[in-house]
Amino acid sequence: MVRRLPGWVVDNAQSVLDEALPYRDMAPDDVANELVMLCSAGMRLLAARDDLEALARERDPLPESSRRLLKRLRGEARSRRQGVVDGR
Repeated sequence: MVRRLPGWVVDNAQSVLDEALPYRDMAPDDVANELVMLCSAGMRLLAARDDLEALARERDPLPESSRRLLKRLRGEARSRRQGVVDGR
C-alpha cells in the first residue's frame, strides 16, 4: 500500500541543506569551538571502550576508484615537478 507523505517531508538534498544551514555562515571561531566540542566528545566515547587498542589497529581499505584517482593525481604531480625541474 502506498501512503502519501505529510507535507512537511522534504527530499534528502533539501534535508541536508536544512541541517547544514546553521553552520553555513558560522564565524571561524565558532566553527573551531564546535570542532573542539566534537573531538572532545569523540575522545570521551573512545575512552569508554574496552577494545581501544584493537580499534586503533583497524584500517578500512581504500576502494579501487580511490586507488585509481590517487595514482592519477600522483602521476600529474610528478609530471608538474619534472616540468619545473626540466625548465618547462
